[in-house]
Amino acid sequence: MRFTLLAGIALLLSLSARAADFVAPPPHPIAGFADFEVFEGEVTSHRLKAGYRFYVDPARGALFAVMRYRVRPGGGEGSPTEKFVWNQQPGPRAPLRCFEWVEGRGGGAWREIRPGGVAYESEMVTLRLVLAEQNRDYRRQVHQAAGR
Repeated sequence: MRFTLLAGIALLLSLSARAADFVAPPPHPIAGFADFEVFEGEVTSHRLKAGYRFYVDPARGALFAVMRYRVRPGGGEGSPTEKFVWNQQPGPRAPLRCFEWVEGRGGGAWREIRPGGVAYESEMVTLRLVLAEQNRDYRRQVHQAAGR
């Protein structure tokens, strides 16, 4: 399992994407977040390059209820990948619901990645990297705005 996680992290080193790359509609069970506040951007570091959109439920303050991110092999070659991670039950400790966009004939479809498997654990590592880089980028912007 460690090898799979490390291989996934190594793959992320060469990936890039933009927030404008999102094309798929949300997965079917995720609805009703049109009025959420949206934070979107792109992160680039030595560990990760990705576009993201995070949605904050106005009733829950600073909690990202839905996290959408997209990574694509550098240079635009290879298959893009897009993920939707949904905090369906904020509060109680419950696994996040994770969906992956799978390209296919006639467009594509969302496939749920179920908790407990290697693919889910690997995706949670990716999500933590995206969140960490987004947080680092946000702090950098705040420091620049403050003139530090």
